[in-house]
Amino acid sequence: EIASSGPLIKFVSGSTSLLLTKWHKSYGQWIIVSLVVLHVAAIAFYAFKNKSDLLRAMVWGDKLLPASTPASTDTPRRRVVALLIFSVCATGVWWLVSLGG
Repeated sequence: EIASSGPLIKFVSGSTSLLLTKWHKSYGQWIIVSLVVLHVAAIAFYAFKNKSDLLRAMVWGDKLLPASTPASTDTPRRRVVALLIFSVCATGVWWLVSLGG
């Protein structure tokens, strides 16, 4: 049952499963909340201290830069490297998911 246990449950004992479930429900959620708060605080810091509008850049995917900023270089070689990295990551995720059967 995927709703109450993960796909890799067959690799751990029942007691380990209970311990990890308890950890996820207690510490895990607070780690996520802490990371979100830290992220929002960093955006606020950059907005007030550095006068940098990161929120607009994060939402719309663009940031206005000075005209003197050199253009990014997007060569075919870089695209191939990006595709290779993506392929390795996708294969790793597929392999992990397939472990669950």
